[in-house]
Amino acid sequence: MAKNVLSPLFKRDVDKVDKQDDRAAARLFSAEMLHFQMKNYKEERGLTVYLFVLGELIDAWQSRNIPHLERAKMVLRARFFLMAWRSHIVQHPDYSVNTQFISRESYEIFLSLCDSLLALIIVYRGFYPTYPLLPWLHSTETCEHLFGILRQLKKDFSFSDMLYLEPKLRTLMLGEFGNLTAKQKANETSAGYHHTYFKADDLDLPALFQYPTDIELEAASKAAFAETQQLLATVGIDAAQMLRTYLPPSVKPAKKSCVNTQPRQPQTLLELLSLYDATTFTSTKEEDEFEVCEMAAVAEGVDKSLAMYVDHLLCHFQGLRPNRLLFQCCTSGLHG
Repeated sequence: MAKNVLSPLFKRDVDKVDKQDDRAAARLFSAEMLHFQMKNYKEERGLTVYLFVLGELIDAWQSRNIPHLERAKMVLRARFFLMAWRSHIVQHPDYSVNTQFISRESYEIFLSLCDSLLALIIVYRGFYPTYPLLPWLHSTETCEHLFGILRQLKKDFSFSDMLYLEPKLRTLMLGEFGNLTAKQKANETSAGYHHTYFKADDLDLPALFQYPTDIELEAASKAAFAETQQLLATVGIDAAQMLRTYLPPSVKPAKKSCVNTQPRQPQTLLELLSLYDATTFTSTKEEDEFEVCEMAAVAEGVDKSLAMYVDHLLCHFQGLRPNRLLFQCCTSGLHG
């Protein structure tokens, strides 16, 4: 489609596309692109449905004038569509979610976009009914713009640099960029972020103050489900059946902890010395050294006895026979 001279897309939007170019994504999900695709590629019905539903999901967050009830229906439609589509792929004998479906990360992000916008509508309705909900400001777009300008001023900046550059930063964000027209902003470069959170020429504040009731949300949910059924029916998918049999992506089971059948290794010097209870010493000197270790352990206390050299000393425990190296290590550990 991008190679078609009449297409709203550019070749650079597909071939070696800059993944951070917001304008490429805007052109892909625009009304002009959807109209062009339906007119010239009628056989690609699956792509038509995808572009429409995902474009509506983006509009639900970015539009400055859509009522919140309509936004709720748009995100619910997207959620029903994604769930039914995934269920169809899972149940199809010849399909795999790793090949015939979007990535797991994209799927989770899209569902999060649906759920979080509904949550924002409910939260604002309950706690901030006197404030308008502006969904496009509940994003990282402002932070991305801020850090992007900071990197232009100083590539590797610190917090103190940010405070020092604040006057210049404010001038750039509210001055030069704000004076550009929408067309100038879009054509300034073909790469990187294109920030639109300043755009408010079509702002409809009365509509953004109106919050739907639970009854209205329920009606919107039913309408969204009916529209999802109609859209997926065009590509041969029974949305109702797919949603009835839908299973969320499986969570990887936690690894089973290995049961340690070996006796617990001594953790302190006192526990280490307890292994020598009822041991017969071969000389008085070895017995004296053992008593020195015991007295040192008592003097230091159980909690303060060192838990060092355990692995090294265990190699000398064969047959629980004491030797000179063992006592030297114990004594040096305490004195150290």
